[in-house]
Amino acid sequence: MPGFLVHVNATVQCAHLGVAQPTAPVARVLVSCATAQWTRGATRVFALGQPVVLLDSQAMCTPTGTPLLILATQTRVTGI
Repeated sequence: MPGFLVHVNATVQCAHLGVAQPTAPVARVLVSCATAQWTRGATRVFALGQPVVLLDSQAMCTPTGTPLLILATQTRVTGI
């Protein structure tokens, strides 16, 4: 399903309200997508060979196993 790309300044937090920070932003991509322990990402949009993170992507926090929640991101670039 199409969704907005998550950028380096997006608001992302763990379900237990901890703030999530990107560790590997991709500087070559205008919206600065980041990678994490994501279990589902884009299927047709890649940055440096890796799927980008979309608004509806899913991830799990380690070691708690709680999901990451994307609360706010940019609204100009979409991907599938």
